[in-house]
Amino acid sequence: MSEEASCKVSCGTCDGHIAYPASRCGETVACPHCGKSVYLPYQAPPSEILEATVVGNDCPPNLQRITSPPRLTPPAMQPSGSHFGKQAGAIVSVILVATGIAIKIFFFSQSFGEHKTENLTQEVQDSIQKKFSTDPDRQGEIIKGFGLTKDSGNKYKGMLTLEKNGKTIDVSVDVTYDGHSFVWQAEPYSFPELPTTDTQSQPAPPAQSPPDSQPSGIQLAQQSQPSYEWNTSDIDAIQNGNIAVAVHYINQNPNLRQYAATFSPASVAKTPYSYYGRAGVFSGVVAVVQDEPPGSDFSQAVGGQNASDIVMETNDGTIVEMFCMKASGYIRVGSTVNLYGYPVGVTEVPNRVGGTFTHLILVGNDYDDLGVQQ
Repeated sequence: MSEEASCKVSCGTCDGHIAYPASRCGETVACPHCGKSVYLPYQAPPSEILEATVVGNDCPPNLQRITSPPRLTPPAMQPSGSHFGKQAGAIVSVILVATGIAIKIFFFSQSFGEHKTENLTQEVQDSIQKKFSTDPDRQGEIIKGFGLTKDSGNKYKGMLTLEKNGKTIDVSVDVTYDGHSFVWQAEPYSFPELPTTDTQSQPAPPAQSPPDSQPSGIQLAQQSQPSYEWNTSDIDAIQNGNIAVAVHYINQNPNLRQYAATFSPASVAKTPYSYYGRAGVFSGVVAVVQDEPPGSDFSQAVGGQNASDIVMETNDGTIVEMFCMKASGYIRVGSTVNLYGYPVGVTEVPNRVGGTFTHLILVGNDYDDLGVQQ
């Protein structure tokens, strides 16, 4: 039979030491030194007994009770390292929380800016529509599309697509927004009337084959004085005078959309003289686009106003170049466009490898900018 474990405790009054057997744990006795009452607390047995009883399921009652209340160390007695660690942890927590808030504010401001631009686009469109509903000159005009992009500062640029009686035009819109209110201004525009002459009736193509000319490049300043009669005997768009003839007819009847036909670009490039005087619409992807200022040789050749040079490749591989009688707007390289114009001939343009490309030349004043297709 094993010897019963012995326990020890100090008197809380005189600090005298008292030894007692484990069987008396939980009793209150008189201190043998001072006579004051002393509580004999439960104490854990030796380690070899503790390991066995904790693992087993028959844990004795004395291990299921708190032997004595925990002793607390006052804050002033805590080691300085521990105190500093807690302070550092608190500081790090504050920094992390502040960083998280800053990140959230940044992304919120970004999304809010985009959302505000979307709202501004809709507000401007609603304002334009309201203006149209009360302006007698704008009756019957329908907004088919409207886009708004930031220009600089509080300035925005918009492109408005309008339709009336089956005719469609693009109108530039300037918007100023100060964060609270906006002011918009559309460029002057009008829907052209129907043409008064039959532009489809033109001289028949000549019986002879077109001349074999090889111009070195586009030199618009060399064009001769036109007679406003289509030169059907020459396919050289730079030399045959048809550029000025096309400008003349466009000024007479500017709404090419109303009478433009759809042709095969390859067929027009092969026999351009068969299509002189016949307005067409040609579709493709832009490879080069360049605006020309008023007063330049190019702009004077197409009427003297703002002008642009747009080169595109059509689906059948034909290179079509239009001398446009207005600026290129938001057209950029890679944009899909419809170009409205008169075929005036072809020309050979040198390329980088020493050869030439054949360009079908149009003279026109209108286009559809369908943007970059994904």
